[in-house]
Amino acid sequence: MSSTGGCWRPRHARNITSTFIARFWPWPTWSGSRPEPFLPGWSMQPPPRQRLPKPGDSCQIDRALVRVLQGALCGHRSVGKLSAWPSALGVKGGRLCNSFGSTFAQLPWMDSKELKGDAVMVTLEAQSWKRRGGMVLVGCALVALLVLSSTMVDGQQAKVEVLHIGTSGSLATAGGGDKEKSALESLKAFIKDETGLDNDIVREKDWRELLQKMAKGDLHLGVFQGYEFAWAQPDQPKLKPLALAINRYIYPTAHVVTQKKSEAKKFADLQGQSLAIPATGQGYLRLFVEHECQAAGKRPEDFFSKITNAEDIEGAIDDVVDGVTQAMVVDRATLQAFKTRKPERFKNLKEVARSQPFPPPLVAYYGDVLDAATRKRFQNGLLNASKKDRGQTMLTLFRLTAFETPRDDFDKVLAETRKNYPPPASKSK
Repeated sequence: MSSTGGCWRPRHARNITSTFIARFWPWPTWSGSRPEPFLPGWSMQPPPRQRLPKPGDSCQIDRALVRVLQGALCGHRSVGKLSAWPSALGVKGGRLCNSFGSTFAQLPWMDSKELKGDAVMVTLEAQSWKRRGGMVLVGCALVALLVLSSTMVDGQQAKVEVLHIGTSGSLATAGGGDKEKSALESLKAFIKDETGLDNDIVREKDWRELLQKMAKGDLHLGVFQGYEFAWAQPDQPKLKPLALAINRYIYPTAHVVTQKKSEAKKFADLQGQSLAIPATGQGYLRLFVEHECQAAGKRPEDFFSKITNAEDIEGAIDDVVDGVTQAMVVDRATLQAFKTRKPERFKNLKEVARSQPFPPPLVAYYGDVLDAATRKRFQNGLLNASKKDRGQTMLTLFRLTAFETPRDDFDKVLAETRKNYPPPASKSK
């Protein structure tokens, strides 16, 4: 045994590769009397022999080691140069593993049951022995570094126990109510079946608040109207579509129809007349009407003599045929369904305005807030919803026929929507 500057060390340790905690060293026999610890209360008992990691090897240290680090730095232990970063791999059964999964050394002083939490990857490099005062400083710095690394790992994904989903508004009806409640209960039960996760669905104030909470990690998923997603995505590239909600046609369009004998030939000719709007969650219908009214320099309430929110959509179209209501805005799928059910009455309608294709309502995720495995399981459940009884019930309540993944022209439709329907100014400004 030799001594330098009052700090003892094993005689073979001059050029040896040091480890994170020197309990992994192949301990030699001792010559002479064993010195006392240089700090009170620290044990000098050498651990069992273990294989020495080679320089440059990587191993994993659970952040539970932070708790024992203060008791690990003593006169017969050396601290090597440390580089740390979060690792997605875990500590296996109380063993340290290299980056290829092979075992380095058993942790003799720790019960494997204590190894909890995420792992931190460390690289072991050669380090010469320092004076004991410098060694204490290195130990303190190491504790601080591991605590910082542990904080970084805490910011990574945690196991999802409850799936938190937000919406930008009503999904099934324009004003909520019993139909909306029934539809949401059906959706929650469907999600539970497909993912095995409890879930809650919360209606946010608007799409901006929904986006903000997703970006903070408060919500795992968000349900947007397609045009809202078009407004939100340019400034938030981490916002991605997971599944599109389809009602027969992937890109819905709004159609304004009147009685066939009406003198109106275009939207502007409807000024001063009555209009019916379906009381559904199809926000793009109202967006189109607002856009057309703004072109005339008026709000919808000022442009039309009366606006009715129609619960019975087919009945509202019948009212247009019969002249009870002078015009109605309706989506393409509903109009085609009316044509199929009542072809003769359909012949008494005419179209005076039609919108461009809109992006459909959709489910979106933000970055890695929700882990990829859960996202995939959720997505597969939506895509296969039409093949299951509970899924078919859910689709019917939301007036949908299927979920699909985005097509190649989806970004183009988003861009056209942003161009022709720019987002409204924030009300908070």
